[in-house]
Amino acid sequence: MAPGRVVLIYAVVSALWIFTSDRVVLALFHDPDAIGRSSTLKGWVFVAVTSALIFTLLKRLMAQVDASSRSLVASETRQRLLNRTLRTVTAMDEALVRAGSEQELLTAMCRVAVDVGGFHMVWAGHVEHDPGKTIRPVACAGHEDGYVATMRLTWADTERGRGPAGTAVRTKRPALANDLDAEPAFAPWCAEARRRGYASNVALPLVADGDCLGVIGLFSAHVGEFDPATVTLLERLADNVAFGMSALRARAAAAQAQARLSDMIERVTDGFVSFDRDLRVLYINEQGALITGVRPTDIVGRTVD
Repeated sequence: MAPGRVVLIYAVVSALWIFTSDRVVLALFHDPDAIGRSSTLKGWVFVAVTSALIFTLLKRLMAQVDASSRSLVASETRQRLLNRTLRTVTAMDEALVRAGSEQELLTAMCRVAVDVGGFHMVWAGHVEHDPGKTIRPVACAGHEDGYVATMRLTWADTERGRGPAGTAVRTKRPALANDLDAEPAFAPWCAEARRRGYASNVALPLVADGDCLGVIGLFSAHVGEFDPATVTLLERLADNVAFGMSALRARAAAAQAQARLSDMIERVTDGFVSFDRDLRVLYINEQGALITGVRPTDIVGRTVD
């Protein structure tokens, strides 16, 4: 309620009281002493009534101010969370470029989410295709305190697979538990989570080319931390991590294939030389170097005339 409205209501009530009460007193009493006593009583009644009115109006006004303040604080808190999450996504983009292995990537992701994003604890795991459909944690950061070892997660449709992590892997969509104490599906982990101060959780699948490679679990110390806007930003983080995992796996597979090919070529007893279309030497095996009498470092990259 606006202050101007409070003043207007007070003015209207006061004017009606004065206009009405004076006419009532004059209609009921004709003796000057009685009129005087009635006017005094009327004044005290006016003070009591208007005091009660002002108290009621001010109480409503303060309630509205308090509600507005709480809303403003909540909005500012939410904006700070979104800003931290956005900085997390940006910092993770930089970490993607530097990561030389999948383990480095997931470890960096967990550390960035805690240090930059301010999350209470973050873990990341691989999706296994064994008979138990295991989710195997490989990295974590923050206030973990042995929690990861107690999770024993699966993505099978069983009790320990119906929590956020297992659900996220099966559905390939984020899964939320914004109040761990009130989430029945989180019951197997609730006691351990409560001991460490976890209050809410989101699990994000790491999906690349339609396959779920892993999952990220983020915990907050606050109930209701993961609103739609925050989850949308975190999905972008998960997409980037999944892309990085896929690229690193492809790079590792190519390196292994190259190593196997090189090993096979080195085992060949004949000389072996490979060229590109411009007759530039790409590779020469050990036997080829012995036959030609040229060291590989001296010929690789040169054009044969």
